[in-house]
Amino acid sequence: MVASDYKGNSPAADKLAKSWQEEANLARSCLNRATKRMKKWADKKHRHVEYNVGDLVLVKLHNILRHKDVHKGLTRRYEGPFQEDKEDSSRAESPRAPIGAKVAYDRDVEQILADRVVRKCWYKPKREYLIKWKGLLENEASWEPAEYLWQFTKQIEAFYAEDATRASSE
Repeated sequence: MVASDYKGNSPAADKLAKSWQEEANLARSCLNRATKRMKKWADKKHRHVEYNVGDLVLVKLHNILRHKDVHKGLTRRYEGPFQEDKEDSSRAESPRAPIGAKVAYDRDVEQILADRVVRKCWYKPKREYLIKWKGLLENEASWEPAEYLWQFTKQIEAFYAEDATRASSE
């Protein structure tokens, strides 16, 4: 910032210092006016919202689903609606689907018969489980991706525990 209190012998330098000061003040006031105008329009749709437990909310995904190999225009901005959870220690054992879960099953697993890893060219390998559903015949068992079976982690752990004991007894 240039001081306008020039105490020299040159009137031209004094005039130049004053003009710089006036230009800086003018620019500062224009920036303040533009800032207020931008804030007015930005705040027009912003409001404070209180959510209650059980309300349906959308989750913003701008940091979650960012991948270097996918253009930002091709990723979803919001996911949901999800129910608002209360803050508690047993949040990990919620009966609702976690963020990013594709499927929530309304059937129960009777038994996990087998597992496999599916490999495709240019894609990461994906684990699948052969699931025998309660109330269905064994020939109606279906291969389900592991990321869709978030509800059945206990059955998957039991399958691996049973598989480990079977392998050690042979």
